[in-house]
Amino acid sequence: MAGSPDPLALKPSDWLLAETVRRAEEASGEIPLDDPATRTAGRLPGHPAARIVERARLRSQDQPGDQDLAVEVEHALSSMRWLFLLLLAAGLLAGIAAAASLPAANATIALSQALIALLGIPLLLLGLWAGLSLRRAQPDDPQTVSAGLPGRVAWWLLTKWTRRFGLAAQRRHLAAALAELGRREGRKLLALATHGFWTMFFIGCIAWLWLRFLGLRFDFSWETTLLAGDSLQQIILAIGWLPAWLFSLSLPGAEQIEAILGQRSPAVDRQLWAGYLLSALAVYGLAPRALLALWFAWRCRALRLALDLGQPGYLRLLPVLAAGPSEAIGKIGPDAPEITARQHHHHAVGGQGRPVLIGVELDRDESRWPPENLQCRVLGRADNRRQQRELLAALKLLDPPPRKIVALCSLARTPDRGIGHYLGELSEIAPLQLQLEDGESLPAMGIDAEQRRLDWRRLGERFGLEVED
Repeated sequence: MAGSPDPLALKPSDWLLAETVRRAEEASGEIPLDDPATRTAGRLPGHPAARIVERARLRSQDQPGDQDLAVEVEHALSSMRWLFLLLLAAGLLAGIAAAASLPAANATIALSQALIALLGIPLLLLGLWAGLSLRRAQPDDPQTVSAGLPGRVAWWLLTKWTRRFGLAAQRRHLAAALAELGRREGRKLLALATHGFWTMFFIGCIAWLWLRFLGLRFDFSWETTLLAGDSLQQIILAIGWLPAWLFSLSLPGAEQIEAILGQRSPAVDRQLWAGYLLSALAVYGLAPRALLALWFAWRCRALRLALDLGQPGYLRLLPVLAAGPSEAIGKIGPDAPEITARQHHHHAVGGQGRPVLIGVELDRDESRWPPENLQCRVLGRADNRRQQRELLAALKLLDPPPRKIVALCSLARTPDRGIGHYLGELSEIAPLQLQLEDGESLPAMGIDAEQRRLDWRRLGERFGLEVED
């Protein structure tokens, strides 16, 4: 893809390290902001995402409970590669077993049964995979694909292995990060594992049948109960046409088809029907799976993952890592002016990123956050000055900038100058839409609902903001 690389894009090992440290710190409730690792990372150049990774690496070295975390991440990725190889070996053995299980009564192979047994289920699963991939694809994410059953099983085994045998202090968080990787960005890895499995399955089938044909003598028949006449002959020719064209093989003639439909093929046609079976497996089974496996292998080589800087753990770090240790983290800017006249703020133009949602001094508890009816990326809540500073810093660092900011405010709150000044600052980052809630609870609180809505609209007029109730 043309264009400069995304500064948020990280290698899987760096992404897993940062995510594991974030999950561990959020679970403990302790996010150090003035420790040596954070101060060192804050002095580094580059995007804050790179500083977050370096901080996680330093934290894993400095903290006794995390001292082997970076090595554990590499072990998890190494386990993933070994699982992939084991999955390929399982596919090869499954193909050999399927080909060896073909009944050959009186040294005669029923081609109809062989094609159904070896091609029918894999082609059905391939069709289901393609249908699910097309259904999952979104206009803003055309590369979305379905993972496939073998890939899902391999990823499930990886997370279970990591949770059970990883570091006692961190294995739960690393397993959760691996599961998140599989849900968000790991589908191409799972698809690679799935198509790799089926590629090796057909390699096993073709290789085993070729060895049996090389050392043993078989005749062929085409057995059916429901089909007959010219339609069956056309099906046989249709199946064999593409392989014959690709490999310069001879198509069976009318007499040869009649012979195989009658009882079994004559000795002179053994080589023709053996080539018919092997080439059909290669064209309809091996080729599509191998091409898909190569495609996803090429995509996985350049796999890069983006940190979600809207997560609470990252929001706490962004002001520190963005400002650097030389800048004090305290009160930002002068006091907000009294709201006595219209305030003039420079209203920013929207960027190309997704709209973001923030809550400003809400009364709702955490169990009811975030709301489900707003289609925005949830960035967090700004219920106090510290959270307001963190969200403001995070918004300034989003790349690309959001198309708009939706600020969810409670009508139960009085629109004072502090809220107005903060909303004005938000409007300088991206177009701001003010969304009001809790209107139904105002009468029980003894608040004049119409007057409170009027107060919020006046605040919006003073700061040039769009207000929706």
